[in-house]
Amino acid sequence: MRCIVNVTDYVKNLTEREKRTVRRMYDFDAFRAHLEIPSALAKKAREEYGLDPAELCDQRGVRIRDRYTFDETLFNETRSRRPLAGGRSGKDIQSLKAYIRNSKKHCDFCRPGELTAYRQLPRIERAGAVSAANLCPYDRNHGVLVFRRHDPHRISRPQLEDILRVAVDWCKQLRKEDRLARWPSLGWNCLWPAGASQVHGHAHMLALHQPSPWQRAAIRRRGYWRDWVAAHQALGLCRRLSRDYWLAACLTPAKEKELRLVRLRPSGEDWFKRPQVLCSRLADSLHLVLRFFLGQLRVRSFNVAVFFSPFENAGAWPLIVRLLDRGAVTPGKVKPNDMGILETLFGASVVSSDPFKLVEKFDRFRAKAKK
Repeated sequence: MRCIVNVTDYVKNLTEREKRTVRRMYDFDAFRAHLEIPSALAKKAREEYGLDPAELCDQRGVRIRDRYTFDETLFNETRSRRPLAGGRSGKDIQSLKAYIRNSKKHCDFCRPGELTAYRQLPRIERAGAVSAANLCPYDRNHGVLVFRRHDPHRISRPQLEDILRVAVDWCKQLRKEDRLARWPSLGWNCLWPAGASQVHGHAHMLALHQPSPWQRAAIRRRGYWRDWVAAHQALGLCRRLSRDYWLAACLTPAKEKELRLVRLRPSGEDWFKRPQVLCSRLADSLHLVLRFFLGQLRVRSFNVAVFFSPFENAGAWPLIVRLLDRGAVTPGKVKPNDMGILETLFGASVVSSDPFKLVEKFDRFRAKAKK
């Protein structure tokens, strides 16, 4: 099985053209950590955590840096076996399901017409979702998209398309009153480890005047996303899901299990003429990935960010979706914070999940889903 800490070896074995693409996009810094393990600690590591003391004495890791966005991630496989909170067992998942059911009793979003604010613009309503305004907006064009179903883990393919349609229609509506609102996006925080203040499924809609800093950095280099996909393809981390969408296990994930959907091919979708085509094709691919997250990986708290193409020249710009696992959720138990000083102040992510193992799990899931 391939492993991220060996990525520099894999790069050496690529064709010359593939090497140039990968090295144009990324810097790699492989390292070894040699430790002395006292006998008492070795015994505890073996008996309580199932760690081989010999492996702890000589550990390997790698730092990977995107040369254009400056995203940076540090990998050490041993970190994934550290003692942290559970939350993915059958018992924990059943406990969470009961908690979600009980939270319906006093849920504001189950009554969006009465208990959510709205702008002067009319609400946009579809069978699977309805638009609202954020009670405390963090941008001039900030809206809330409330799912019709309370349980955030019950997302059907038709409901997901409705969610995307409401977001697109809301952004188009904002565009009519604010011509500078050129950069539309959708962000979904699922449950509290991911930043959600409500259990009920909901997402945030934004129509920004400027691209996000992350988008801007990629925009500065022409052909960035084509090279990004090519680099991940060369290393075996990218899969084609459809005529339009590629899925990749990211080399520089912001947090655990980051997957990215990328639409490179200009498909002719137009914001004002064919939004149903845009949303239908995106829903097909995104729903498959969500089923993988929720089913195969048992992810329960996650972030999804959809960076739509801008309003002008939409066909020439990529559409990007980022998905992150934000850890286990067990009601009544405190979850360890998944962000430390390296993320908050030093600008580098420390990640335990291995992109190579992640894409292998997706391959098995996809093969089973096709049967």
